[in-house]
Amino acid sequence: CYSVLQNGTVSDNTSGGNGGGTYYGVLETCAVFGNSAAVTGGGTCFSTNRGCSVVNNASGLQAGGVYAGVSANTVMYYNNARMSPNWLGGTYSNCCTTPQPGGLRHITNAPGFLALDNPHLVAASPCANAGSNQLSVGATDWDGEARTNGPAVDIGCDEVTAGGLTGLLTVAIGADLTNGCVGAAMSFRSVIAGKAIGYVWAWGDGLTSTNAPTVS
Repeated sequence: CYSVLQNGTVSDNTSGGNGGGTYYGVLETCAVFGNSAAVTGGGTCFSTNRGCSVVNNASGLQAGGVYAGVSANTVMYYNNARMSPNWLGGTYSNCCTTPQPGGLRHITNAPGFLALDNPHLVAASPCANAGSNQLSVGATDWDGEARTNGPAVDIGCDEVTAGGLTGLLTVAIGADLTNGCVGAAMSFRSVIAGKAIGYVWAWGDGLTSTNAPTVS
């Protein structure tokens, strides 16, 4: 079914085949996270993604994030698959992902999300002012704030607005395992709801990790 979704959220869907989040259609300024597909395209499959954030999706075979289609000014990061976890096939312009696809300029640095299910960007995000105004869609971002407040639109569904980093904020630490072995790494994830300038993991031994939604 071909449809257009603007300023929306596609999350926690599953597919027994391809396209866990969406199959065809157009996504504009949307957040796509927590979806899964048994085969290909855990986040989107054959979709057009403009100014979206596709994060923490999974597929059983390939392209945990985006499979084919057209993506512009879009973040594709922290997705999981046996092969090509973030993207496979398709056409890409001004995206934030790894590895770097062909097409117009991209960035491969981590986007700086507050959490895997919270695509708000930290103030120091490399996605800020890194998109293409010619590829921008709509006047507002995922929150309804002005879509461009600098020289260029931000990559992803969120536009960093210094004056807009206010409101309710909750912070916690998540872990898939609560027991571990001495000398074995344990994984943790940020559980942050709301907006923040940034965040730091401090381990008590002088080592820190900055603006990373997952750490070990």
